[in-house]
Amino acid sequence: MAPAAAAVAAATATPEPLYYVSARETDTFLSRLSTWEPAPTAPDDLGRSGFPSSLRSPLVWKGAEVSAREGEWLAVLSGQDVEKIEDGLAHFRGLGLDPPAISPETFPLPADLRARLDGISATCHDGIGFVVLRGLDPEKYSEDDNALIFMGISAHVATVRAFQDRKRTQVLCHVVNAAVNMAKEKVTSPGFTDGAMSFHNDEGEILALYVRDGAETGGRTQIASGWNLYNVLAGKRPDIIKKLAENWVLDSFQDYSEHPAWAAPCMHVKDGKVMFTFSRYPLTGFGPNRKRNKALPPVSEAQIEALNAVEVLAKQDAFALPTRKGDVVYMNNLALLHGREQFTEKQQQEQKDEKDKKAFTQRHLLKLCLRDPARSWAAPTSLLPVWERIYGNNRADGSREEHCCLQYAPGQESLWARNG
Repeated sequence: MAPAAAAVAAATATPEPLYYVSARETDTFLSRLSTWEPAPTAPDDLGRSGFPSSLRSPLVWKGAEVSAREGEWLAVLSGQDVEKIEDGLAHFRGLGLDPPAISPETFPLPADLRARLDGISATCHDGIGFVVLRGLDPEKYSEDDNALIFMGISAHVATVRAFQDRKRTQVLCHVVNAAVNMAKEKVTSPGFTDGAMSFHNDEGEILALYVRDGAETGGRTQIASGWNLYNVLAGKRPDIIKKLAENWVLDSFQDYSEHPAWAAPCMHVKDGKVMFTFSRYPLTGFGPNRKRNKALPPVSEAQIEALNAVEVLAKQDAFALPTRKGDVVYMNNLALLHGREQFTEKQQQEQKDEKDKKAFTQRHLLKLCLRDPARSWAAPTSLLPVWERIYGNNRADGSREEHCCLQYAPGQESLWARNG
């Protein structure tokens, strides 16, 4: 190719998308959205694809509205509730079982508390889609007991836990700023830094986050109604819905002989319920050390616009959860998207024994991905492979074996299958 032709090709090529949406990209999308006129056949086109023309549900909300409806999403444990939870922990400890054996039977709670925890699942599925459970004091418990209490309470919200690692064994994840002790060239994922995270979904039906410790400033989990976002797109840009429902080639950023790239939609529908499995990360990578494989199909201009649409619309109607240390957040991981603010942490306190120093500084969340079989949404065909991988059996004899890392250890962040 002649130099002049090469220069023209380079100038007109679709730029590679970045993990973070720039202010310019935000303004460009919102400007186009305000003037865009969908084709007259757009509603019929959506219907032929199985997607509704709009969604009407308590799951449709804007952050400015839902922030004032605290009574719908804040559940407070009483002192007596906490005592009963501690009794449940003592009962489980007395059984001498391994952590994966935690269940409603092995971590018993009184009927009234069980009913309220079950109500959290109902709110996640049929209400506004999220609950903040408040009243625990992590400082009262050891690291192990904090994890066991989180798992025990969560077993009464939704009984089934998802695998969160690529090897399909681990069900409990620790989210920390591990990058504080990494060389810059080792930082490959936004989830384990102190940076912001774009809006995304994890893998699972209910996402549970236990705030073991918070940041000094920032770091709030931001949530947005995917169903509200859907209605905006259905009314103005139904073409983006169709694009999100296509198969996208996603990079695993791993050894392809073990974890190859795969194709999947970012949006699904079944029985009128729209479900998101969205993440920019497999398409954009993260920073200079995690680049999308150039052997994969490049991300098209239409795909970049769809990626930016989700991020921009989610951000403009998001709600930053006012969580405190000890809070547990449960959210519908299919109807809601979540992100994170950038944060700063306190200086790590000097400890007498060098080997006792934490491998991270302060902010520490524990994460479970759950399923409530009594309320689980019917999965479309496009989601079945994911559900089988995370909720299915993992042993040659057809059984399922789970493991739990009750404490964070350096390097764990490399295990997890979805990092934002």
